Amino acid sequence: VGFPLALYCSDCPHLYQVLHRMRAVAKVDDAPATAKSLREKLDHDGRPYSVLIYALMGALQALSSLRYCGTGLEPLAPKGGVLIFRGLWVPQAIEEHWAEHSWAFNSFSRSIDGVLSVLGFYANATGSAAEALAREDAHILLLVARGSHGEANGARWAFPVQLYAGGENAFPASIEQEVLVPPFCKYHFEKDLEMTTLDEAEERRRRLQLLESRWSLSLQQEAPRLMQLFENDAFAHQKGFMLVKERVRLTIRFIKEIEPVL
Repeated sequence: VGFPLALYCSDCPHLYQVLHRMRAVAKVDDAPATAKSLREKLDHDGRPYSVLIYALMGALQALSSLRYCGTGLEPLAPKGGVLIFRGLWVPQAIEEHWAEHSWAFNSFSRSIDGVLSVLGFYANATGSAAEALAREDAHILLLVARGSHGEANGARWAFPVQLYAGGENAFPASIEQEVLVPPFCKYHFEKDLEMTTLDEAEERRRRLQLLESRWSLSLQQEAPRLMQLFENDAFAHQKGFMLVKERVRLTIRFIKEIEPVL
């Protein structure tokens, strides 16, 4: 369990190769995928990244088994709250397939500050697609899900992995507070509760009240920073956002359920 997850949580080239190769799987032709075709796609240059991906899936399966033996995963995230967050630089017009499906491992955070830290990092990743999106579109898609331990709403598919990045007190793991969702999942959104910087403040408040009622939680308690992101200067002094010249546009979507689709 420890080795593949520690490798994934480290900022190393192998992590980015894994993510790049797994996203490429989404671009296969209409022929049904087989184990052989997937392995050829993942190992196209002779480097067996399918082995690392298999090891990561095996590690998550081992963690999943702990949820049914009475131990649970709470010790892996002792400071964890109810909600988890994932931020992405996206085009002005969101590509719905990529927003709804996790073809690769998807990293969430137990902290909004952790999300902003990751967004700032990618906004400064010179030559990357994320940097180009940050500069040209300045549009953030923020996904919010219930990540508490349990069965409901797909929370069982959210695995806290911060321990493998150094633990609760190690920097930068203590900022990101990473939670991992496996590949090949679909996000079902609360479609009537999406909110953007283009909405009127009163409409955003109405939708938040609906969310709190529907999810039986208090956002003031669980995510006090969330609504602050809609303030005019919310991103102006955020570390890593200095190169984003345009005013950041924000879209928030709330995930009703995380569903494995393979």
